[in-house]
Amino acid sequence: MSAAENLQVQMLFVKSAEDEVTLTFDVPDAVFEFHTQQAIEKLLKALIAAHGSEFPFTHDLEVLTDQVEQLGEVLPNFGVRLSDFTPFGVLVRYDRGVPLSRMERSTYRKLIADLRAFVASRVASLP
Repeated sequence: MSAAENLQVQMLFVKSAEDEVTLTFDVPDAVFEFHTQQAIEKLLKALIAAHGSEFPFTHDLEVLTDQVEQLGEVLPNFGVRLSDFTPFGVLVRYDRGVPLSRMERSTYRKLIADLRAFVASRVASLP
């Protein structure tokens, strides 16, 4: 079975896409931020699973990016550290979140689209 055929990888792509759909709606900042973090988390976990490795059950994106890098992956420079989105996965669920502008929202959507494209290309290249 190839990495792309791995059911866990496929499921994580689907679940990430569900988070991405939320980002197309006019939702409160905290909801947008939470689903941004969740989409990133699931894409990183998909890449880890594609390598045949187990990922920890964590929302800490620094832990996940470190694991991705330990697997030999070089994440693109997105202009922001993915780990900067970690607080969106936990803290904003119990708060109003950080006020976002329309520009930030479009930047975050693009970051996730770029990360998805990167992960998809890497998964496709793995045996």
